[in-house]
Amino acid sequence: MTFPTHRTPDDHGPGSPASDDTAAALPTVGPPELSAGSTEQGGSSAGQSGTPARPWESWEPGVRVIVRTRLPEGSSHLYTDVLGTITDRSDEALTIETRTGTVEVRLASVATGKIVPPAPPRRRPREG
Repeated sequence: MTFPTHRTPDDHGPGSPASDDTAAALPTVGPPELSAGSTEQGGSSAGQSGTPARPWESWEPGVRVIVRTRLPEGSSHLYTDVLGTITDRSDEALTIETRTGTVEVRLASVATGKIVPPAPPRRRPREG
């Protein structure tokens, strides 16, 4: 079901660019130029966003992050999440300080991750 306000690309009704005489005078825009970082030129797969394809490889200590890592074969789950502050970083692993302790996460096992804001202050316990 289509509504009168929705037009398909083939629809040349009143007000569409194909029926408007002034639209024919406007220059057409071609495909965007390939940037040096695009995958078609052998660059990173991140495209034009400017972020690396695997941003966790460039995170420095002191940053609060959440990462989703693959668990070993035979585990009851496929992934687990680690939330905390990076305390150490090497070429192979991140050391993350969580609320429950320190966790070392191998970079090869990270499926995804992102930088998160600082933790909110903890509430004081209820008196009761």
